[in-house]
Amino acid sequence: MAEVMVIDLDGTLVRSDGSIAHASRAALRRAEAAGLRILVATGRSWSECNSLLDAAQLHGPAVTAGGALLVAHPTAETLDRITLPGPVAAAAARSLVAADLGVLVLLDPAGTGQEYLHIGPTPLHDVSRWWHAMHGHTVHACADPEALIDRTDVLRVAAVAGADAFAGPMDALHTVLGDSGRVWHWEAVTDAAKGHEPVHLLEVFHPDATKWSMVRRWCAANDVNPAAVVAIGDGLNDVDLIRQAPLGVAMGNADPRVLAVADHVAPSNDDNGVAAIVDALLEGGLCVPT
Repeated sequence: MAEVMVIDLDGTLVRSDGSIAHASRAALRRAEAAGLRILVATGRSWSECNSLLDAAQLHGPAVTAGGALLVAHPTAETLDRITLPGPVAAAAARSLVAADLGVLVLLDPAGTGQEYLHIGPTPLHDVSRWWHAMHGHTVHACADPEALIDRTDVLRVAAVAGADAFAGPMDALHTVLGDSGRVWHWEAVTDAAKGHEPVHLLEVFHPDATKWSMVRRWCAANDVNPAAVVAIGDGLNDVDLIRQAPLGVAMGNADPRVLAVADHVAPSNDDNGVAAIVDALLEGGLCVPT
């Protein structure tokens, strides 16, 4: 029987227009009333998702930054984190600066209050500037990648650019980092009015920083059986989550790589897919394998 439901935000709980449907919010209340514990698992930082958590009336912990950080909501207390070692973060930033990319470093803000650093001389992409303005971020300038070497709070090193800009930088990062970092790039979440062409987000994480790994750590810390987890998602950073969860559900709008590893496919995020899965679980039409 399912005890925990792990839900992605963008493309899953959140509709294409950026809202959360009333049907989805009502379904989450039914799930909680039936005893299901709900975890959000998102690529966003906590400051980028707290308003969505409030809109969904969710008050449990959130797996943020693609699995690198577990945050209490609404207090924003850091509960757990999987950080990039400083020398690895510096090497990744150095490589991206050499590729003439504007480099963004996401930090755990606990302690310093800093959340984002802009590394190097190359300006940030227009979509990055729009995103940070929308969320009211202060992005701190830092000219030298070597400043990261002694940091212990780096969650992610990233860059935003056109989809065709990352072939060379990806090869360089794999050569420089080897197995010390997990590197990928995928289409970024943007406002169509701000991004006139598709843009991609390149991300470097600690190899162990995934949504599923953080869910497993949360389960261990809270005496929850990970065999009772249902996970729902749609994007590239959900592949490991959907593949590893005992019951992995892909949204109808999911990336083909998510659909390929899912146990079940829900309606799309614009067709109340999360609500449909909640109802199927509560009515017994969908069960965690035993």
